Amino acid sequence: MTTKTVFRKFGFVFAIVFVLSLLVSATVYAQDGAPTVEVFRMGGTTHVEIKITFPGGVSGNFSGWALGSKFDCKTVPPDVVYCSGPLQKSVGAVTFVLMDEDTNAPVLTEVVVSPRPLAGNDPQPTEEPEAPPECTGPSITNPCSQ
Repeated sequence: MTTKTVFRKFGFVFAIVFVLSLLVSATVYAQDGAPTVEVFRMGGTTHVEIKITFPGGVSGNFSGWALGSKFDCKTVPPDVVYCSGPLQKSVGAVTFVLMDEDTNAPVLTEVVVSPRPLAGNDPQPTEEPEAPPECTGPSITNPCSQ
């Protein structure tokens, strides 16, 4: 075997190992990425729902805190924690802390913004529409004949 052949085989093996290492590191990064936090207002009320998705999975018992108010949290395996609690519409950005209830250690600290309710979400009294007049035939007072 010549030196040229050895370098060619080595280069080919090195390229395959390099490509595989890139794929493995991308997969590990996706699993260990930062948690995603989404905040939803529950209708026109003062309560919000906070959805926290952990890319690497999560388990345990959690509670949340914001502005001194406790949020009730439920774990939905394999990777989501839902927290529900009071948060006024006009407070703006606040710090939300997710705590492990077993160890009392903070798991996540995130600045969240209290969403405003969508326009038209507040209950408004509605009027019943008037029933259309009966069409009995052409006449001067019957709007159906026009």
